[in-house]
Amino acid sequence: ELLPADYKMNIKGKIVAIGERYMIDGQKDIAHQLYYVEGGNGVYAESRGNGCFSWNLYTGEKERIERYEIIGIVPEGKLPEFAKKTLEKIKEEREREER
Repeated sequence: ELLPADYKMNIKGKIVAIGERYMIDGQKDIAHQLYYVEGGNGVYAESRGNGCFSWNLYTGEKERIERYEIIGIVPEGKLPEFAKKTLEKIKEEREREER
C-alpha cells in the first residue's frame, strides 16, 4: 500500500512509485515502477521544479523522473526483495563516496 506523496512534503530519500501511464510499453510492471529519490528541485515541498534525480530500483541506474509522475511513497518494509537489494547497494555506494 502506497503512502501519499503530496506536494507539501519533501520526498528526498524516499522510495516512490511512478504511475503506469508514465512508463514505457513493455515495462509496465512493479519492477520498473520503483525509484529511490535522491535530489533535484522536485523533491522539495511546494517547489516550482519537477525534476527528481532518482535511482531505478530495478536497473540500479540513475534516472530523472518528474514529481507529477509519482503516485505515492512505498514503505521500505513493503519493497520486493530485488528492490531491497538494489537499495542496499545504492546506499553503500553513496556512503563510500561521501567518505
